[in-house]
Amino acid sequence: MRKIAHALFPVLLAVTAVAGCGKINLKEPSGPKDNGVAALSADEILAKARTAMINAGSFRMKGDVTQEGGKLSLDTKRRGGDIAGTFVMAGSDSTPKGKVDAIRVGNDTYFKGDATFWKSLGGKNPEGVAELLENKWVKPAGTDKTFEPMLKLSDPEELLKSNGSVTKGEVTKIGETDVIALKDGETTLYVATKGEPLPVRLEGPPNEGKVDFSEFGATFEEIKAPPSEEVVDMSKIQR
Repeated sequence: MRKIAHALFPVLLAVTAVAGCGKINLKEPSGPKDNGVAALSADEILAKARTAMINAGSFRMKGDVTQEGGKLSLDTKRRGGDIAGTFVMAGSDSTPKGKVDAIRVGNDTYFKGDATFWKSLGGKNPEGVAELLENKWVKPAGTDKTFEPMLKLSDPEELLKSNGSVTKGEVTKIGETDVIALKDGETTLYVATKGEPLPVRLEGPPNEGKVDFSEFGATFEEIKAPPSEEVVDMSKIQR
């Protein structure tokens, strides 16, 4: 089985290595008081959560993840295939690796990193690169896949994919939201048992952090390409 969050936690590790309008309210469910998922099998619950997440059209994912390669704090908003997010990275020794904002609109991606981020990428002249690109929107060349892991973090199809070994845990609460736990080894996904069966939290193994999901169905008008005059097109710069 492909473990829940294999699309998330290892990807976050890779990233650290290189470096309420229209929303569904889980506290006031729009559907039946009890959505019935607690009585289903683990695979059925997971399938319903994935479908509900996709049908919502948009959501926010926020949290912190820590692994041997370091720590990543993320706050991303996704609307369809478009994404806007902020990522703050640190090494395994807590050394800052910088902050970067990311946007994907259609097939175009943009990033804006602070000086620490650009310096952490190394290269022949990290100080010069940092001076040139600090806090500027950068559009990577089409063949540059350095930032792809960031853009794939919140893909519902990947986040909630299973290959058969997920098991059902206890019914509990996260805040005021009633949820049921789905276990995959030491990883746990919590799914709402009232209203829409949406994912509420994805929790890694002990001391590896968690991410929370919220603002399902929000319009996220802030997800838009930066003004062209503020963008450095890396495909036009010879390194």
